[in-house]
Amino acid sequence: MLRWFFPAWALMLALKMAPRPDWLAKRVAWFLMINAGLLAAFGIIQALSGTHKIFWITPLPVHFFASFGYENHAASFFAILFPFSAGILLQSLTIKGDRVRNLRGKATRLPTTIASACMWLCLAGMALSLSRTGLALTIGLTGAALMVAARLFWPRVSIAQRVTITVVLTMGLAIFFFVVASMGGKPLAKEARHLYRAHLAHEVSVRVFMAQSAAKIWVSEPWFGVGGWGYRHFMPIHALEGTGTKLCPGYANTHNDALQFLCEFGIVGFGLMLTATMAFAWPLITNLRRHLTPGLALAGAGLLAVLGHSLIDLPFRCPGILYAWLAVLGISQYAQGNDHAPLPSR
Repeated sequence: MLRWFFPAWALMLALKMAPRPDWLAKRVAWFLMINAGLLAAFGIIQALSGTHKIFWITPLPVHFFASFGYENHAASFFAILFPFSAGILLQSLTIKGDRVRNLRGKATRLPTTIASACMWLCLAGMALSLSRTGLALTIGLTGAALMVAARLFWPRVSIAQRVTITVVLTMGLAIFFFVVASMGGKPLAKEARHLYRAHLAHEVSVRVFMAQSAAKIWVSEPWFGVGGWGYRHFMPIHALEGTGTKLCPGYANTHNDALQFLCEFGIVGFGLMLTATMAFAWPLITNLRRHLTPGLALAGAGLLAVLGHSLIDLPFRCPGILYAWLAVLGISQYAQGNDHAPLPSR
């Protein structure tokens, strides 16, 4: 797992120490957004093809989406980039005349079009992960985006810009429902029923069992932990006696990333990770308190949603989510901190 963390720290240090952090942050923001949009588009094409092989090559017995073999990882990844893209869209619409200048000095609406397309693709990717978490995140973050737009965007823009956002929402919803309907079998309706009928008592007992096992492991090696991925090897030894719990492959992780990082890396490792993360989180928190913009509010909503998800699942056990979460954390204060900051056209 150390191989995951070094690139993450390198990215964050580059953003922090760059001579022009705002210039770099805005380009990283567009890279993240376009990459997520293309990944979601690939996942939709793969799902519509009806294949049971990821990349049409490797058979998987479970549901997958795009390059994510675990549906909750797909949901968390797009839960970061959907509100982020929505924030960039609202930011681009607040620029005078809904236009920016490209490298040749000509006015263009290209950023608005790209941000809109990526936002809807990420929303579809989050929903089509076909997990209970994905459905809950889709509903929650869509509601958050609508509230932010109504509170921080709608009163501050012209009638023409309101018409633009209304057209974007209408067309996007139509395309979204068309894609879902094309899949057949009413997959979202099935997930909604599963979400409603979830056996919460069983889920809670399983989570408590894994948390208690992780706590026992941490007590045995409190300072430096048992090493990355060590929980799965030590959990059977420290599992509670007399619970009657039958171990299964899903128990290889605690489904609580903070607790698992603590038992695997100890106070020292977990403390260093937390300190480094807070060094980048604090400027964003300060900006949110001083000058709340639609972009910052939506970026923060996505980050908080995945952070909350990490307390009941394992999104940060996926390096793609770890990188995306930290990158959005590091760049939001520059890329979305000013409603009228110029955005790159490409």
